[in-house]
Amino acid sequence: MYLRKLVQRLYVFIFRRPIFLLNIHNERLFPRHFVFAQYNCMIPNLEWITDEDMEKIALIDFVFAKTLHTHGRFDGSGVRSYYLGFTSPVAETFSLDKHREFFHVAGDNPWKGTKIILETWSKHPEWPLLHVVCRNLNEFLSEDDYRRLTQLQNVRIYSSFLPDQTLKKIQNKCLFHLCPSQQEGYGHTIVEGVACGAIVFATDAPPMNELVQKEWGYLVAVSSKQKQRQDFRYFISAEDLELKISAGLSADISTILRMQENGRVQYCRNRDGFHASFSRLVEELAGQSAP
Repeated sequence: MYLRKLVQRLYVFIFRRPIFLLNIHNERLFPRHFVFAQYNCMIPNLEWITDEDMEKIALIDFVFAKTLHTHGRFDGSGVRSYYLGFTSPVAETFSLDKHREFFHVAGDNPWKGTKIILETWSKHPEWPLLHVVCRNLNEFLSEDDYRRLTQLQNVRIYSSFLPDQTLKKIQNKCLFHLCPSQQEGYGHTIVEGVACGAIVFATDAPPMNELVQKEWGYLVAVSSKQKQRQDFRYFISAEDLELKISAGLSADISTILRMQENGRVQYCRNRDGFHASFSRLVEELAGQSAP
């Protein structure tokens, strides 16, 4: 690995020409690699970009934006921004026949809205089973809250690592997915839920509300927000979450089926649009660099 990097640097130094057509910097910029490609771009997550990063971004050729929200942030800033969209790899087949249960995955991320979901469930012992996948729940709940909220009869918590096959099985069997994230760079858990035919509850703030609309999910109102680097963290209204969940539970089967189908169509449209946009842009760059 070291020898290969050394050879690459020598090539650039001797021949004064880049080795590659395009460098894609994902989330963070690495200026030391700029010389290796004719074009340098970044796929940013606004919530992680520091002011120092913003100064470095002025040195690159363009930004590839996963969301319209990100594209709007950079459009007109002096750096060329291209909205490409994005996607998540999911199963090509999905089932509309699901259990009327709820699914929430946080992993080890404390900004997924897990606490407010559990607090809401604690008020409704009559609600269906909620599956919560969270490896370090004890780290972002107080000791009393942890003891109280993890003993709810209609909540099943998975605190250890789940093999991907097991996680997908739980994910695909649940009709309702709760994704009230405080922020997202894109929103993979939201997209995975929509793609597998679930009804997704998401935060009504960008970019989450780019991925969910009323035709295939429920948007939960924001009660407050807090600055997070180049973006914000959005905190949902507990009252509106409760109302939207009640609305989902009250929806008739024809409404549910229509929302499931709408979501899958939207996922496929976004996926195909991303593939086409990315391929087209790379082809254009290759054409511009041709001798």
